[in-house]
Parts: sequence; C-alpha cells; structure tokens
Amino acid sequence: MRRREFLFATAAAPAFLRGATMTRKERVDRALVSEDVDRTPFTFWHHFGLKTPEEHAERTLQFHRDYRTDIVKVMSDFPYPKGKGKTWYDLKMVDNPFPQQIRALELIRDGLGGDAYFVETIFNSWNVAEKLSSKEEVRKLKAENPQALMNALDVITQSQIRHIHRAQKVGAAGFLVSVANANAAEMERED
Repeated sequence: MRRREFLFATAAAPAFLRGATMTRKERVDRALVSEDVDRTPFTFWHHFGLKTPEEHAERTLQFHRDYRTDIVKVMSDFPYPKGKGKTWYDLKMVDNPFPQQIRALELIRDGLGGDAYFVETIFNSWNVAEKLSSKEEVRKLKAENPQALMNALDVITQSQIRHIHRAQKVGAAGFLVSVANANAAEMERED
C-alpha cells in the first residue's frame, strides 16, 4: 500500500476508533510502560513546507484532527540560519535558531489544549550542513579541512540543543532526530 492510500484509508476508517475508551495521552502513557491499551497508539507526519508559523501550526493541527493521530509529530520546515561569514561553514552559535518553529510549537500546544502530546523534529547536524551548502560542499570540506567541518557541525549541534531546550519549555514531550542521510547511499560508514 502506498503512503497516500494508507492516509486516505486511515482518515476514512471510523471503525478504527470504535471501542476506543482511552484518551490519546492515556493510550500513549500506558503503551510506553507496556500496559494494556484499547488500541495501538499511532502517528505519522508530512512536510507541509509552509512559510509562516501560523500556517504551519494550522495545517499540523488540521492533519492531527483529520487523521486522529495520538501523538502530534511536528515537522520543522524552517531553515537553520546561514552564517554571516565568507563561507557557509563560518557559523556562530545561535541561541534561538528557529524562532518561527518555536512560535508554531506554541500555537500547536495551545491548539491541542492538552489533548495530545506533541514532539519536535530535529535534523542531524550533517543534514543541516548539507542544507546550508550542498552534499558536494560538505564532502569537499571534509576532504580539505575536516576540522572546519567538525567545528561547523559542533556549532550547529550546540545551537540545536538550545532549540531543544526552548521547545521543552514550550511543552514538547519529546524529539525525533531525523537521520535520513545515515545510509550507505548517502554517506560513508565512518561519517
């Protein structure tokens, strides 16, 4: 079954919810400690690619309502800020690297009204470096100046840790660290 077919089938399947007696949070809490649940908790997500925190929050909440997810996994489509140096890797620590995402998380939290947990998405630092430049530029820097790459990755990591702390203060229940590029087709095993 393709993803689109699954989404349509899930949205159109009220039988899936028949007999559900727990709240979303109860279901997740019980599943996390291996207790019986009325049905398996589930979630899935989508990149909407919207430009404002308000649009992002609205679409995320609508997706949650339409597909009756138990956990709201929030995508992060706002880019990491580019450095002001001469090169892409001349980066400084950023205290709030994703202010638009933090605003979206606040709106999502408020829109959920405590009904469900929400988790934030963080992209691994290598992936962020590729988005700031390109796959080719990251590999070139690794070959020519590996310490400069390590420094850039460390700055990205430390800035994202600050974002994680902000997201926790807003109410994020957890984080999904996306490591989609950690495979043999994308990277060498050592990387």
